[in-house]
Amino acid sequence: MIHPNTKFNENKAVWIEKPTKINLSTFKIAYPIMVLAYLKNEDFSNAIPADISELKDENDTCILNLEKGAYNIVVTNSSKSYIFSKTI
Repeated sequence: MIHPNTKFNENKAVWIEKPTKINLSTFKIAYPIMVLAYLKNEDFSNAIPADISELKDENDTCILNLEKGAYNIVVTNSSKSYIFSKTI
């Protein structure tokens, strides 16, 4: 099986159809961080994230591939976490 090379924009494959930019400017957190999106009705302590984005510094843009719906967004590093809700 042969697959074409994937091209990336903002660390996401260009074929991603539902890019959602997540604004992280209000969070005071040391980088690098991970941003995880969980469906709102799921227990995120044991659920599989709908999407994950890893950011190495504050200049990186957080793009998640999310369908319409309600989500809990977790912003975390090795010592601190924030959780907020977002509806797409």
